[in-house]
Amino acid sequence: MCGISGFFAPRSLPDAGGILRTMNTALAHRGPDDSGYWLGNAHGGGSYADGASHPHMANSMAALADEIEASIGLAHRRLSIIDLSSDGHQPMLLADRYVLSFNGEIYNYLELRQELEALGLAFKTATDVEVLLQIWATYGLAGLEKLEGMWAFALYDRFENELFLVRDRVGVKPLYYAQKNEALFFASEPKALLAAGVCSTKLNEAALYAFLLHGAYEEQEGSLLADLKEVPPGHYLHIDGNNQPSLRAYHQAAYTDSWSATPPPARLLKDIKNRLEHSVNLRLRSDVRVGASLSGGLDSSVLSLLAATDAGFPLFTASYAHFEGDESKYAQRTAEQVKGQWNQVWLGSEQIAHQLHHLVRTMDGPLLAFSTFSQHEIYRAAKAEGVTILLDGQGGDELFSGYDRYWQNYQLQAIRNGQWNWFSKHPVSGLQFHHLWKCIVQELASKILRSSTASLLLKAQLKRSKLEYAFLRTDFKEKYLVVSAKRIKGNLNGLNAQLAHERYGHALKNLLRWGDRNSMAFGMENRAPLADDPQLDALLLQLPANWKMHPQVGSKYLLKQAMANTLPSIIMERTDKVGFSAPTIPWMNALWPIWQENLVHIQQWVDVASVKKQAPVLLQSEWGCLALLRMVSLGAWLKQLAEQHTQ
Repeated sequence: MCGISGFFAPRSLPDAGGILRTMNTALAHRGPDDSGYWLGNAHGGGSYADGASHPHMANSMAALADEIEASIGLAHRRLSIIDLSSDGHQPMLLADRYVLSFNGEIYNYLELRQELEALGLAFKTATDVEVLLQIWATYGLAGLEKLEGMWAFALYDRFENELFLVRDRVGVKPLYYAQKNEALFFASEPKALLAAGVCSTKLNEAALYAFLLHGAYEEQEGSLLADLKEVPPGHYLHIDGNNQPSLRAYHQAAYTDSWSATPPPARLLKDIKNRLEHSVNLRLRSDVRVGASLSGGLDSSVLSLLAATDAGFPLFTASYAHFEGDESKYAQRTAEQVKGQWNQVWLGSEQIAHQLHHLVRTMDGPLLAFSTFSQHEIYRAAKAEGVTILLDGQGGDELFSGYDRYWQNYQLQAIRNGQWNWFSKHPVSGLQFHHLWKCIVQELASKILRSSTASLLLKAQLKRSKLEYAFLRTDFKEKYLVVSAKRIKGNLNGLNAQLAHERYGHALKNLLRWGDRNSMAFGMENRAPLADDPQLDALLLQLPANWKMHPQVGSKYLLKQAMANTLPSIIMERTDKVGFSAPTIPWMNALWPIWQENLVHIQQWVDVASVKKQAPVLLQSEWGCLALLRMVSLGAWLKQLAEQHTQ
């Protein structure tokens, strides 16, 4: 787990060394254990590296001269996880041809190493990085399908003078890029590109509109910065010797939408549990201490139970006084069952009061919810306990159908299969007849609202359903109404189609970004077994919809069945779905007086006077408080951008 950065240019940059060092320094928090550089020229002239890999150079950053000229540069910040020796120094070279700067972990590297050794290949290190290099040298791009893990890496082929920027299947690890004066620059976080001056602070107003009104983040409308792009999940960016970038997908989700007349067989339930155990065990591979984030929900409880095979396994829970959504009692029961080292992290609004500007810098953007702060403090507590890796349950909802929004496609699929008997009067069921009619009306309305002639209807619908709409300036709303129209989608074919779309599109990736930034802020690693296991996906995305959700039992029916004899009864019997929540209303009420000053920075797009006038009403509801949080945190982030631009 590390930070990477670099550039690829058609001709040598006169200040290549300085640019590369600036980007690498901006990512120091991602890799506190080591740093490294490699620079070269496509048309001869030799190359520069920061010394031999054994041992590390004590002052490798200082050894890099600003005036070094190069047309290709790779930099690396290392967080030592597997093989803590200097053997893991990067950028790493293989056969004087491939140069690799890698961020992530290849969990099945031991099995892949055995496969390669059987082919007669020899290894010089015990790292997963060298395994990745050998996989690439042996199989090329096809080797990516062999990998189980999370990654964002840059690989330069010296023989072909081509660069590959590759991101993992679901986007656990970030990878951004920008182009300036024909050169392409990349980094793990936007702050590195901004620091080097290769990405401007010009805003993407379409993305700004999507964020303020829809809470969208780095989705189809792109980044909040106009010049910033990201390599999407399951894609690679190829830049050839003619400096022509080409973005291509290397992985496509495979799914089948079906319905079964029989219940899931016992053998399947056992297979799911075995696969979950295998996934967790692979992600426990480490030469540093591992723990788990235990919210008290189903997903984190399952992971904690599977990971904590030995007493004293570190578990961390965010706790809140006088908050109905506090899940500490559920987390405590799981911690007691596994005899874990349970750490309650008590949080209050006073702890976040003066951290807003720090958080938006950490996240490279504004906040969507207070849970980001809660997760941030979980990592702070884990770091203090000497833990370097935390498992978390992100991805479980998109794998086992945990969100209420999945009922809509589910019930349409039930009707298409003639399964009227699946509808229920059960109060917690998503399959009630009034939900069905609502679903049909929404489907019909979506077709109308997507029409180019339906702007008046769309405005009326937004005014009714989005309280933020009233606060956006009229010219801003008119200009970007098309963004709202593009976001309206009809229902996909079935439940698995929706799950595959969310796992391999933007939805899951945008949740995973918070874990990446929060963990890396403390020089730690975040691992999500339910998000990036391709075998789990291959298994679950082929199963019938009615095995995953049940009209009486609710969502995540299959996961509950698979873990029925393992989970504490208090977890199994839960029917509520609260997510990783925080006391939004009391916190926003406490923080509004000191945070509202940030609104001055968004008055170009938002009627700030109206927001302040309506604040007493907004502060009474959770949705109103979240809208205020988005606005004040956006203002704080824009203030930072302005300050950086003037420096």
